Amino acid sequence: MKRQVLLLTALAIVLTGCQLSQARQTSQVQDVMGVWWQLDHPHYDPAYLILREEGTYTLASNPEGENGVSGEFWFEGAHFFIRDDFCSIPGKYEVNLKEDDGKPFSLAFSLVEDECSARVGILTSREAIWFAPPP
Repeated sequence: MKRQVLLLTALAIVLTGCQLSQARQTSQVQDVMGVWWQLDHPHYDPAYLILREEGTYTLASNPEGENGVSGEFWFEGAHFFIRDDFCSIPGKYEVNLKEDDGKPFSLAFSLVEDECSARVGILTSREAIWFAPPP
């Protein structure tokens, strides 16, 4: 099912003639704010990553963030840090943003350092696809 969704998404991009930008590294909260559709999560299918302007996030099975796991994130220089109650030691990542005609399209997290293997798997397994502005 997940493979079919990816193929349909790729086909839709090709058919609509979207012009995706090259991925660029970002270090701005404004670039990552929103609801992102995550494809791989051990408990949520689908899973949504909601990144808010004030530096909080939620991973949930719905785009509203109800009954999800929440924590905080921030940028220091070019690095994205993320922490929650399950993994209290912050993880450190680089974030690359792709845009479609100046609008967010996808985020890719690249591991720099994180002792929380579950979080590494969730963030780095696939690109997160833009879904909506934050609720």
